[in-house]
Amino acid sequence: MENPEFMRLVNWKVQAIVRAQSRKGLHPGKVPPREEVIKEFMAQREKTSKLSPDRLRFSFFPPAYPPCTRPLSELKKTMLNDLLLETHHRDSYLLLRSVTPSYRDNTVFSIVEDESGDFMLLELYYQDRQRDVEDIVKEGTVLVVKEPYLRPDANGGHGVRVDHLSDLIRLPEYDERIPVVWQSDSSALQLSADTWKTKGNNYFNSRKYNNAIDCYTRGLDCSPTVDEIRALNLNRSIAFIKTKQFAAALADADSAIAATGPTEKALICKVQALYHLERFQECCEILKGLLEGNPSNAVVQNELTRATERLAEQETGSYQFKKLHAAANKLRPPLLDHATYIGPVIVKEAGAYGRGLFTTKDVKAGDLLLCEKAFGYAFADPEHKRDVAMIINMGTNQQWFGTQTELIRAIAQKIYANPSLISAITDLYAGAYESVDVAEVDGKPVVDTFLIERIMDANAFGCAPSAVQDHFEETLSAREGVAVNKDKYTYHSCGVWPITSHINHSCYSNAHRSITGDMLTLRATQDIPANTEVTISYKPPVPDFDEERIRFRSWGFVCRCVLCEDDHGTCKGTHDSRKDLHKAALVYIRRSSASNATSKLESIATSLADTYTQPAAKAPRIILFNLLFDLARIYLRKKQPGNAVTSALRTFQALGYVIEGGSPDTETDMSLVVKRWGLFQNSLIECWIILVLAYSDLAKPGLSGQAEMYAKMSYKMSVGEDESFDETYGQHIRFGAARLFA
Repeated sequence: MENPEFMRLVNWKVQAIVRAQSRKGLHPGKVPPREEVIKEFMAQREKTSKLSPDRLRFSFFPPAYPPCTRPLSELKKTMLNDLLLETHHRDSYLLLRSVTPSYRDNTVFSIVEDESGDFMLLELYYQDRQRDVEDIVKEGTVLVVKEPYLRPDANGGHGVRVDHLSDLIRLPEYDERIPVVWQSDSSALQLSADTWKTKGNNYFNSRKYNNAIDCYTRGLDCSPTVDEIRALNLNRSIAFIKTKQFAAALADADSAIAATGPTEKALICKVQALYHLERFQECCEILKGLLEGNPSNAVVQNELTRATERLAEQETGSYQFKKLHAAANKLRPPLLDHATYIGPVIVKEAGAYGRGLFTTKDVKAGDLLLCEKAFGYAFADPEHKRDVAMIINMGTNQQWFGTQTELIRAIAQKIYANPSLISAITDLYAGAYESVDVAEVDGKPVVDTFLIERIMDANAFGCAPSAVQDHFEETLSAREGVAVNKDKYTYHSCGVWPITSHINHSCYSNAHRSITGDMLTLRATQDIPANTEVTISYKPPVPDFDEERIRFRSWGFVCRCVLCEDDHGTCKGTHDSRKDLHKAALVYIRRSSASNATSKLESIATSLADTYTQPAAKAPRIILFNLLFDLARIYLRKKQPGNAVTSALRTFQALGYVIEGGSPDTETDMSLVVKRWGLFQNSLIECWIILVLAYSDLAKPGLSGQAEMYAKMSYKMSVGEDESFDETYGQHIRFGAARLFA
């Protein structure tokens, strides 16, 4: 990030916070008058509302602390004046009322008071960005903060900071725990069920869905009639869908149906909840039943078509990938309406590496293993960057740019709203972090934000909006040595895919993942027998002796794949010799038009091959692969198709491929067959296309066609599908090598 002024501000903030932390355990001291604090707060609220949403932001992670795991009944009420700086007040709670409207920046801010009239800033982190801020905290909202944390800020002030969603309880207006002096109208507690429904509807129409839910809930406690039970449950179900509490929405839809029978509105509401819970078979059954009663209902027919498509995806992995890519390129954020497919794979124990993903049957290279929708996804739009921030972790002294704060928020909100999904995230690797062992308190799930942060750090994948776009940027970057889209490398979207997160690393992997929007596709890159562990490469293999030994340190493991074992068994002198030969080769690659370039490169390739002792089928030769690939491209440019074929086939052999046939010297158009798949690399697609074009120049259409088939298979492994092959690499085949290998 090249913004000196912004970085100076960040560094000043960090230093100020460090100084403020030295006051740990002290009383905050005297505060300005109430009117002055509120006036300053309202001025900041107005200023923030006028700032560009695309401005650079920063977010501070405090040192990790656990959420409260005790019920409110076991906590002792404390007051704002009793709080100490940089202290977590265990076994206590605050009862607070908001005395100002709220505003949102990276977090939600409000001025609150306690029953004594003392006041302070309240900072609520990881609240839902999709909700109106007034639906979170509006003026007059009464809140309980469990085990409050008083945090000093960089400007000399302080505030109550809430990082864990479960440490905050928002009391509905009818709650008996609200002090009488804070109750706006005590007679409201005696309203009828119908009146509460009307109040709830008014809140709903104002997009204050949580307030609406409170009113519908109160109405259900006011001796409603059967018709009122149906209406209140149905309306609350719709509000639950708006707040993404899908299991609760389903329960209310069922209650509405139980009260007065299966009306169309109630069944449609149930379908919506089931759809978001990915229970597509049940969706289809209900929708078919509705169509039997009214075959001309276009809305129901459209919903059935959509649910049927999701069911096919879920059960068979049948995706329309062209539509998927089109949606990812159009939608912002690219949250795609598709189902998760889990193919012939299962998660189980993998020995010293914890759990891993294993095949349940024999699979072939190119087979679809899974297509998974992200559990949580944060999008960094290069056009706006509004969800990108500099993140400063005060506990680990780390700083980075990204969308991780938004991803933490998305995951925390999802599991808090849908407790049954918690284990999908909390079962993932979290390093040495030890979380609390209490799952629920006061009828709500316990959500540990810092556990989510550690899980995200270990399991999240960065990604571009489209796998096709990502592939071409990465391969062009590798070919030309420059980043095509600098923003992409600075501002990464990211997500967590729980099933895929169980896959362990191997430099010599047998599968490859690709991401389009929030959908991750995993395909086999080798033939994999049943009951074999599926692996992917967390980072591409590197030929650097020193880097190879430290590059997985952040994951807490040392790779023991055959590639790494071969590297560990190779002395540093041999690694240095390979590095020197690689540098020498680069000189002639840059001067490839010289008459002696290819002979010099051939000589270097021979010397490089002599530095390896293991056969390539056992330990692929990365540096030799890169050199032979460049040599094949040079031969093709120089109109030497026979040499291009020979170098391309040697390129595959360097990666452990065993290929039968395809020699340029044979007079027959014999077959070209991959007998064994080696280490997959994205650039192999271009290597196959070199063969396509070279065989064509040699008048061997049969071999050219088979090479194109393998190019298409490799493309499918790289980007997850082959439907777009003809629109991308297919153009190069039709129009020759000029654009691809110039």
